[in-house]
Amino acid sequence: MKQAALQPSLKLMSRSVPVFLIEDNRLLRDGLSAMLSAHGLSVVATARSGEEALREVARVKPRLVLLDSALGDRDGSPAGP
Repeated sequence: MKQAALQPSLKLMSRSVPVFLIEDNRLLRDGLSAMLSAHGLSVVATARSGEEALREVARVKPRLVLLDSALGDRDGSPAGP
């Protein structure tokens, strides 16, 4: 019941919140991106690695970053502010 109540607010929020998805597993990255898009969130960029994420984050200026905390090249923490 609580989940149904959250769905409208996600749709309202999604119009102003660009999402940057960082995941090294392609299948997981593509699936998460599709799931987020299906729920009305705007996935503005994806990255496969911490290095790629660091290069792209300044360009896309996301408001929300979904980061794999166990990336192959970085542990996720160096990409934070």
